[in-house]
Amino acid sequence: MILRESPENEPKSTRSPLNVLALDGGGMRGLYTASVLECLSQRFSQTHGMPLTDLGLGFDLILGTSTGAILATGLATGLNLAKIKNLYCELGLDIFPDPMPPFHRSMGMKGKLAFVKWCIRHAFRPGTDGLALKEALADIFGSQTLAEMYSEREIGLCITATALHQHRPVVFKTAHLGPNFRRDDSKKLVDVCLASAAAPVYLPLAESNGEIGGQKSVYADGGLWANNPVVIGLTEALAMAGKDQPIRILSVGTCPPPSGESASQLQRGLLDWKAGAAALELSMNAQAAAANEQVRLLIRQLQRHGKDIEVFRCNETPPSESMASVIGLDRASAEATRALIQHGADDGTTAFQEIQQGTPNGQLLGAILERAAISNQRIKSNHELVNQ
Repeated sequence: MILRESPENEPKSTRSPLNVLALDGGGMRGLYTASVLECLSQRFSQTHGMPLTDLGLGFDLILGTSTGAILATGLATGLNLAKIKNLYCELGLDIFPDPMPPFHRSMGMKGKLAFVKWCIRHAFRPGTDGLALKEALADIFGSQTLAEMYSEREIGLCITATALHQHRPVVFKTAHLGPNFRRDDSKKLVDVCLASAAAPVYLPLAESNGEIGGQKSVYADGGLWANNPVVIGLTEALAMAGKDQPIRILSVGTCPPPSGESASQLQRGLLDWKAGAAALELSMNAQAAAANEQVRLLIRQLQRHGKDIEVFRCNETPPSESMASVIGLDRASAEATRALIQHGADDGTTAFQEIQQGTPNGQLLGAILERAAISNQRIKSNHELVNQ
């Protein structure tokens, strides 16, 4: 178990902030997110001479949706970011062996035919059967439950999903709000990740044991309602924090390509919406942008009432036209993975420059990374003492 000091009895002026990490959904684009975080960790380690292999220790609460749920769970359990990246790089083609071809009305007949053939192949099944993803997650997380992870790490975890039978949002949670919030204790980490990542068209729905009488429940992607979980993170943090405890939120997206729409193309059919996939992506991107604006406005009002809350959304540089043509929710080619890793490293470098420049965002980010690095050193020292 990792012991954390309770802030309840600390004076307001010295109370440590409650740190939150919120990670967006976006399929294979989660590799960009992992690359941003890895770049920040490595640059901080090199600059400050403080090894930072366990970034999750910098946070009291981590949230994720879809691919962000996998990243969030990995960080909460203490996985090295390099291992998380390998999940995308080494197994991406196994998870998404038959990516959806692009479709535009302006394409030639060959391109249109490729998309129609894909739709026919998947008329009664999703883009992939999900078995490779399930096996990969089982290899990483085993049979560990939310309760077991929280007991060992004391890092809160929130994972979004959608309950199919009720068409209602679901947030799987650790018991970070207290002993009365143990509904999901027995949920396996693998199951909550699969539930959150069950994107319609791309992946199968996820099934897991319900809370009542062992009845099975079926879930779809959390990105259907909360592709950017930052507002949930703010809500949970307000419930977790002490009366005068500061709250610091780091939000990281998946760098969706700009999807500008032609105003002249008003009459759109099933193919134009890519059998529903384009509508899903539009919804995910719009939700992420809306959540950013919502949390910004909420925090402004909370600050007006005296709450010490700050949020930093890592800047997502729009990908170039050539990069946008190769990346996608289900595209795992070598070209796509290289582009996502490099773009994430570039944006991570830009974020780290804010630390070096001492901007308000840089101070927030630097304090989070410093806390994680100090926790890493403390654990390393404890292990060395035990092994002496």
